[in-house]
Amino acid sequence: MREELKIIKLVATEHFFRTGEILKEIRDDGLWRAGWDSFESWYADPELGMKVSTVYHAIKLVETFPKWRELVDIPVSKLIMIAPHTTDKNRTDLIVAARTLGRGDLRHELITHGLEPEKQTKVYVPKTYPCKDCGGLKGVRFDGLCHCGWTKEQIEYIGKIIDRIEFGGDI
Repeated sequence: MREELKIIKLVATEHFFRTGEILKEIRDDGLWRAGWDSFESWYADPELGMKVSTVYHAIKLVETFPKWRELVDIPVSKLIMIAPHTTDKNRTDLIVAARTLGRGDLRHELITHGLEPEKQTKVYVPKTYPCKDCGGLKGVRFDGLCHCGWTKEQIEYIGKIIDRIEFGGDI
C-alpha cells in the first residue's frame, strides 16, 4: 500500500501542476470572459468551485517552476513554501531542500536564511466573559495586561492598589 500511496502522491502533484497550466492559460488569454465577469467568478462557479488559494498556488508553481515535470517527487505543500522565495540564484538549493527536508526543517531553513519571518509564539489570551450583573468584561486581570512603557515601580504600585481593593485594606 505504501508504494501505491507514493504513486498517488506523484500523480496528485502532476495534476496540480497541470491544473496550474490550464488556469494560467485561461487567465492570461482571457478565456474566462465567455460568460463570466471576472476570472475569480469563473473559477468560483459552482461547477468548478475552486478556492482562490488553490488557483493562485497552482498558477504560481507553474510560473516559478516551468520545468515542473522534474519536481513531481516533491510534495506540492513544500513547493508552495519555497515558490515565493525562489530566484535563479537559489532555485537549485531550495529545490534540494524541499526534496530532502521535512516541512518543519524546510521552514526552519527558510527562516534561517531570512526568506521567511519567524512566527511569533502564541500569546496567552485569558478567557473573558461578560459579567452577569453589569455586562462588563471579566476574566482579565491587571497582571495579564500589557505594561509596556511602565516602570517596575508603577506596575508594583498599581498592583498593590488592586490587591488592597480586592482583599481589603487602606488605599
